[in-house]
Amino acid sequence: AEEECLEGQECGSDTTEPKAEHLILGFDARPLLPLGLALSLMLGGACTLFFEVPLMSKLTGWSEAHWLVALSPVYVITVGCMAYAGCCDPGQLRADASSQGQALMSADNLSS
Repeated sequence: AEEECLEGQECGSDTTEPKAEHLILGFDARPLLPLGLALSLMLGGACTLFFEVPLMSKLTGWSEAHWLVALSPVYVITVGCMAYAGCCDPGQLRADASSQGQALMSADNLSS
Protein backbone atom coordinates (compact mmCIF):
# COMPACT_ATOMS: atom_id res chain seq x y z
CA ALA A 1 0.00 0.00 0.00
CA GLU A 2 2.90 2.36 0.69
CA GLU A 3 4.18 2.01 -2.88
CA GLU A 4 0.88 3.43 -4.14
CA CYS A 5 1.26 6.66 -2.13
CA LEU A 6 2.65 9.47 -4.22
CA GLU A 7 2.35 12.26 -1.67
CA GLY A 8 3.27 12.14 2.00
CA GLN A 9 -0.11 13.43 3.17
CA GLU A 10 -1.97 10.52 1.57
CA CYS A 11 0.22 8.04 3.47
CA GLY A 12 -0.08 9.77 6.86
CA SER A 13 3.23 11.59 6.92
CA ASP A 14 3.76 13.55 10.15
CA THR A 15 6.30 15.99 8.75
CA THR A 16 3.76 18.71 7.98
CA GLU A 17 3.48 21.82 10.13
CA PRO A 18 0.38 22.23 12.32
CA LYS A 19 -2.43 24.33 10.90
CA ALA A 20 -2.84 27.91 12.09
CA GLU A 21 -6.05 27.09 14.02
CA HIS A 22 -4.08 24.62 16.18
CA LEU A 23 -1.45 27.20 17.18
CA ILE A 24 -1.68 29.23 20.37
CA LEU A 25 1.05 31.86 20.72
CA GLY A 26 3.05 29.97 18.10
CA PHE A 27 2.90 26.60 19.89
CA ASP A 28 0.98 23.51 18.80
CA ALA A 29 -1.89 23.12 21.30
CA ARG A 30 -2.98 19.61 20.26
CA PRO A 31 -0.68 17.73 22.71
CA LEU A 32 -2.26 19.72 25.57
CA LEU A 33 -5.80 18.50 24.83
CA PRO A 34 -5.60 15.30 26.94
CA LEU A 35 -4.18 17.33 29.83
CA GLY A 36 -7.05 19.80 29.48
CA LEU A 37 -9.55 16.93 29.55
CA ALA A 38 -8.02 15.45 32.70
CA LEU A 39 -7.84 18.85 34.40
CA SER A 40 -11.45 19.73 33.57
CA LEU A 41 -12.58 16.31 34.81
CA MET A 42 -10.79 16.82 38.13
CA LEU A 43 -12.13 20.35 38.54
CA GLY A 44 -15.66 19.17 37.73
CA GLY A 45 -15.34 16.36 40.28
CA ALA A 46 -14.12 18.79 42.93
CA CYS A 47 -16.99 21.17 42.17
CA THR A 48 -19.48 18.32 42.46
CA LEU A 49 -17.92 17.04 45.68
CA PHE A 50 -17.63 20.36 47.50
CA PHE A 51 -20.57 22.37 46.14
CA GLU A 52 -23.22 20.35 44.36
CA VAL A 53 -23.43 17.36 46.71
CA PRO A 54 -23.94 19.47 49.87
CA LEU A 55 -26.46 21.67 48.04
CA MET A 56 -28.45 18.71 46.73
CA SER A 57 -28.29 17.14 50.18
CA LYS A 58 -29.88 20.22 51.73
CA LEU A 59 -32.50 20.56 48.98
CA THR A 60 -33.66 16.94 48.88
CA GLY A 61 -33.04 15.71 52.41
CA TRP A 62 -30.84 12.83 51.21
CA SER A 63 -27.54 12.39 52.99
CA GLU A 64 -24.33 13.39 51.23
CA ALA A 65 -23.29 9.72 51.21
CA HIS A 66 -26.34 8.84 49.09
CA TRP A 67 -25.46 11.53 46.56
CA LEU A 68 -21.82 10.43 46.45
CA VAL A 69 -22.86 6.83 45.80
CA ALA A 70 -25.24 7.99 43.07
CA LEU A 71 -22.75 10.31 41.31
CA SER A 72 -19.47 8.38 41.72
CA PRO A 73 -20.11 5.92 38.87
CA VAL A 74 -20.26 8.83 36.41
CA TYR A 75 -16.73 9.89 37.28
CA VAL A 76 -15.38 6.34 37.52
CA ILE A 77 -16.72 5.50 34.05
CA THR A 78 -15.42 8.77 32.59
CA VAL A 79 -11.93 8.33 34.05
CA GLY A 80 -11.91 4.70 32.95
CA CYS A 81 -12.84 5.60 29.37
CA MET A 82 -10.24 8.36 29.31
CA ALA A 83 -7.53 5.99 30.57
CA TYR A 84 -8.55 3.31 28.08
CA ALA A 85 -8.48 5.74 25.17
CA GLY A 86 -5.11 7.07 26.29
CA CYS A 87 -3.59 3.61 26.57
CA CYS A 88 -4.97 1.95 23.45
CA ASP A 89 -4.42 4.95 21.12
CA PRO A 90 -7.66 4.52 19.16
CA GLY A 91 -6.52 6.71 16.28
CA GLN A 92 -4.11 4.07 15.04
CA LEU A 93 -5.15 1.15 12.85
CA ARG A 94 -3.30 -2.08 12.23
CA ALA A 95 -2.19 -2.73 8.66
CA ASP A 96 -4.60 -5.65 8.26
CA ALA A 97 -7.54 -3.56 9.54
CA SER A 98 -7.10 -1.12 6.68
CA SER A 99 -7.26 -3.86 4.05
CA GLN A 100 -10.32 -5.40 5.73
CA GLY A 101 -12.10 -2.03 5.68
CA GLN A 102 -11.35 -1.55 2.01
CA ALA A 103 -12.68 -5.02 1.25
CA LEU A 104 -15.89 -4.26 3.12
CA MET A 105 -16.36 -0.98 1.29
CA SER A 106 -15.87 -2.61 -2.09
CA ALA A 107 -18.32 -5.39 -1.11
CA ASP A 108 -20.90 -2.75 -0.15
CA ASN A 109 -20.49 -1.06 -3.52
CA LEU A 110 -21.05 -4.31 -5.38
CA SER A 111 -24.26 -5.13 -3.52
CA SER A 112 -25.77 -1.65 -4.04
